[in-house]
Amino acid sequence: MANILTTSDFVGELETPTNSYTETKLGYYIADVQERVLLSLMGYTLKTAFEAGLIAAESKYELLRDGDTYDTDPVRYFDGIKDMLKYLTYFYYVRDMQSQLTMIGNKQANSTNSTSGASISKVKLTRMYNKGVSIYREADSYIQVKNTPTEIFEDFYYNDLGFMTFV
Repeated sequence: MANILTTSDFVGELETPTNSYTETKLGYYIADVQERVLLSLMGYTLKTAFEAGLIAAESKYELLRDGDTYDTDPVRYFDGIKDMLKYLTYFYYVRDMQSQLTMIGNKQANSTNSTSGASISKVKLTRMYNKGVSIYREADSYIQVKNTPTEIFEDFYYNDLGFMTFV
């Protein structure tokens, strides 16, 4: 499946400076995070149906991707899987790019006439991760409320802690 995100989606608070070398790396992170997170959230069967539904432009899958207002008591707003993937991809990419593994060890960038600025704060990284996890939980709730259990959910089960996992 094509990626839900592109490198141009990272703007505003999620801006990640890229150039011709780092844009390819960011693309790999986008694909990897999307694959792992969607499989964790949906399981194989629903993930496959979601991907096919996006290609066929089915509205229920587009709402799952882009966000929706849904009616429980009270009315709630779901941000959408796309936003969740932005925050989680940003977290993993920035966390891993703060230093680079080289032949002589782990190194941080350093310019000729200056040193690199302070790395991104752990507070901001934690905030981005927490936003992604919060939307992940919203997505889980949204899927439960908007869909009655059918064959799509046959590979879901809940463990003793109440977390959705897949068989």
